[in-house]
Amino acid sequence: MRLQGGRRLSRGMLPALMGVGLMLLAAGPAPAGFAVEMTPARLELKVEPGKTARAAVKLRTRERMMQKVEVSTGAFGLNDEGSPVFDNPKDAPVSAAKWITASNQEFKINPNQDRLLRLEVNVPPGTPPGGYRAVVFVAPPKDDPKSKKTGANVFLVGRLALLVYVTVGGATPDGTVKSWEWRQTPPAKLENLALQVTNQGTAHLRLAGVAKVTDSQGKAYDAVVPGVPVLQGQTRWVSLEFVEGAPTPKSAVSIDATIDLGRGEKRINAHVGDRK
Repeated sequence: MRLQGGRRLSRGMLPALMGVGLMLLAAGPAPAGFAVEMTPARLELKVEPGKTARAAVKLRTRERMMQKVEVSTGAFGLNDEGSPVFDNPKDAPVSAAKWITASNQEFKINPNQDRLLRLEVNVPPGTPPGGYRAVVFVAPPKDDPKSKKTGANVFLVGRLALLVYVTVGGATPDGTVKSWEWRQTPPAKLENLALQVTNQGTAHLRLAGVAKVTDSQGKAYDAVVPGVPVLQGQTRWVSLEFVEGAPTPKSAVSIDATIDLGRGEKRINAHVGDRK
């Protein structure tokens, strides 16, 4: 790598290209003191081989003291529940970590100050079309480990993770809804209506869609298909987010959904239970 210096999902559809979302890294407790916010905390870029994409993230600390940070990169993947998995060797072939150059490797953020971290993603010439990804870590220096819970952000080891998705060339997602079930999908504690999605494309899929769910009494409920990612080659369950009220778990329902699976919106009708 060339380094020169690194909410519960909304009920509306998330944009296809740049969005926000903070990741947690859990590796044991550390002394309190690291309180940095980052926006956005996800980048989704389309870049041709041999070209460069540029982006910036804003860092801010609400602490009364100056905060030191350092920047590094690594590989990441997603497990079947959609949680990030970092530095897994199987993700190395699609890692974009070595493509990323940061404007600063180490710097300071003064109290209530906004600092921009500028990033360049340099895709090497001849890179095959496909979906690639990397994580940019923003953390206190290694000799000053800290942890802090503040506002909407939780840092268990004092480390923020910016997820970077890079689609190279003509790579495209190709999703298919395999089935629907009443299912408990972590971190939910109760069963919810969920769809199983497979991405057979060459780039990651960012889901988007809406659904109307009708129970056996004819009562209709509006729901959103959350804008979560499905990596190429991955199959995962995704729970609907109901807007106001929801059917009784395990009840028979009919589903009328419009979902973008990477090839434009598609109308999907399905039944769960004996509802016909």
